[in-house]
Amino acid sequence: MAKKKYKPMTKREKEEMKQIRKELREKGVIPPVKKRLNRKDYIENTKNKWNEPGEGNSWIYLTRAVSWVMGRVDHKGNVHPEAIGAAKVLQVAMKMQEFTAKLKEERRDRYTTGELYEYLKETLEE
Repeated sequence: MAKKKYKPMTKREKEEMKQIRKELREKGVIPPVKKRLNRKDYIENTKNKWNEPGEGNSWIYLTRAVSWVMGRVDHKGNVHPEAIGAAKVLQVAMKMQEFTAKLKEERRDRYTTGELYEYLKETLEE
């Protein structure tokens, strides 16, 4: 069976669809248009907040947050893409811990970024 070819929408149809979306947003049926996220600024702000001196131990909350995000599923029950990212961060952290333990066994306190990358390469490229 041949696949049905759809014709492009006319300008009038596009305007009607735009008006319908606008009305649905005003009624609250569909969510409003989100402002695009500036990823670079978001990461910089997060780094700055993390490095601020604060109360208590933030690592406890970091591990809680990572495990919470890893448990997320989408509306179909599939693993959420953010869960994969969180799991990867956790994997990298564990590999870094292994790397520092290995250095302690070798009685070394310095390493190059290249050495660390070679150790983490497999995990990063999974």
